[in-house]
Amino acid sequence: MTKFDKKIMGMRIRKGREDKGFTQDDLADRLGMNRATISSYEGGRAVPPSNILSDLADILELSADHLLGRDSYVIEIELGLGYAIREERLEQGMTQQELADAVGVAQNDISLYERNIIDAPSEIAEKIATVFGMSLPKLLVKYDLYDEEIPDHFEGDVDKYLAFKNAEELDALSENSDFQTLAAHHEGDWTEEELSDIKRFMEFMRSKRSK
Repeated sequence: MTKFDKKIMGMRIRKGREDKGFTQDDLADRLGMNRATISSYEGGRAVPPSNILSDLADILELSADHLLGRDSYVIEIELGLGYAIREERLEQGMTQQELADAVGVAQNDISLYERNIIDAPSEIAEKIATVFGMSLPKLLVKYDLYDEEIPDHFEGDVDKYLAFKNAEELDALSENSDFQTLAAHHEGDWTEEELSDIKRFMEFMRSKRSK
């Protein structure tokens, strides 16, 4: 089953559950499992075994073929940041209004972002990810939307990978740059704390090379 097929299956399970008026906890209780497993199915991150799929079909009064996307019923889906925002919001049990209030935008804006009608500005996307308790790259990785391969030794931790890349870039700059040249590679103004961190990093790297 491809990632796209898993997304379709997850959306159909969720829609079937919502049409029945069940919460994820309700459906989990009927299947004798925990809510996190239901969330994984609906998020397209896991595929239910055949016996569970059969039980799901019976409970939701849908065919297994429908849940698997094998019938003629089509769900229009556009994967993107909006998809990740919607899925994570639902997983965390938030309404669009609650997310909008936490981010400081209108509820209609969240609706437009989730449907990919308009793109969330980068600063708003970062705020949304922060409300979810993660970085924006981590949110993208969670929903298979991150477009750069993360080396295996980072074990899928995109934050560690990006921190490593940033350190490498600073290291390369510091080899042939003084403090002022290095600082000039940044767009915008540095804070005093950031400038202090750069100085400490350069001193650390120079001390390593002198050994």
